[in-house]
Amino acid sequence: MTEPMGRFSAARAIGRGLDAAPVLRQGLAVTWLFAAVGAGGRVVVPILIQQTIDRAIVGEAEVRTGLVFAFAGIAAVAILVAGIAQRQAIVRLGIRSEQALYDLRARLIRHIHHLSLADHNEERRGALVGRVTSDIETLTQFFSWGGLAWLIDGTLIFVVAIVMLAYDWLLALVAFAVAAPLVLVLRAVQRHLSAAYDRSRERNADMLSMVSELVSGAETVHAYDAGEKLGGAAKQMVGDRRRANVRAGVIAAFLYPSGELFSAFTIAAVVGVGVWRGPASGVTAGAMVGFVFLTYRFLEPISEFTEVLDQTQTAVAGLRRILGVLDIPVGPPAPEQPVPLPKGRLALDVVNVTFAYPTRGLDDGADRAVLRDVNVSIP
Repeated sequence: MTEPMGRFSAARAIGRGLDAAPVLRQGLAVTWLFAAVGAGGRVVVPILIQQTIDRAIVGEAEVRTGLVFAFAGIAAVAILVAGIAQRQAIVRLGIRSEQALYDLRARLIRHIHHLSLADHNEERRGALVGRVTSDIETLTQFFSWGGLAWLIDGTLIFVVAIVMLAYDWLLALVAFAVAAPLVLVLRAVQRHLSAAYDRSRERNADMLSMVSELVSGAETVHAYDAGEKLGGAAKQMVGDRRRANVRAGVIAAFLYPSGELFSAFTIAAVVGVGVWRGPASGVTAGAMVGFVFLTYRFLEPISEFTEVLDQTQTAVAGLRRILGVLDIPVGPPAPEQPVPLPKGRLALDVVNVTFAYPTRGLDDGADRAVLRDVNVSIP
């Protein structure tokens, strides 16, 4: 009944999710603007540190304390404004994500209730419950942290990259070049992680279905003395779910160390190239210190992305399963040119009718007919 989970790429699944919950698009530009202001406030501090070192520290004995306090005051105001803007971005995204999840859950429940009895009979009893509960819950957990990280950290990377290029384009290119292979590593891991979480969500749905059938059909199971057999099957499904989750967790465990490793390489490369070029390049001591701080600001969101990617793949796997249910057609389509029924008693003629139950797993993909060429006339 549910559609194949692999038919959507992650990007297409997210696009379909935005179409299914359009409230997320409302005011997105304003939300991003607040996030950009928050990111700008975090960039101001490294710049003020550079200015303090170059302008407030004169020689070895003189420190312009007035200038230091002035820069400190500017930094405090910038951080305050950034905090208010970032909070506003979080509130706006939180309100819209909760409304989107409410709309998506209500639409999913309404769609399930409109499905035909044949569709319900074809699916395990707990599978549809899993779509409304556990799969929606993965999206809730994603928006509570992962969605915020993609918005705020993504904006921070963009703003910091522009400031780094303005500071020293050569050092900025060195930092970008050393950190760039991490994107390829994350993309390779993402493909395996996506497949692992898809399988994990499938095993979770199978387990919920089996548990639901055992609980709701406990009297029948007891009457036929099938408890031991079905209990063994349930134990097997719980074990399959555990193994699928462990495999996904092992793959995800490679993400965070890879981010830390590339961060260390990037900082080392920036410091090494900066020292090798020396003061003759025009980079002052304050500018070098400020650039190292900016590099840390640039790498900090990347390290967080390695953790967020894990949660994002879980949410995308759940979203694919939800979209698979929403794509199931609701009963037979209405006739294009309906004909009104005549008055009085109606006769029924069945002419050359062939009927088949929907089946799964056949090599040729065809349904096996249980009735063939049936002819019946009821006056």
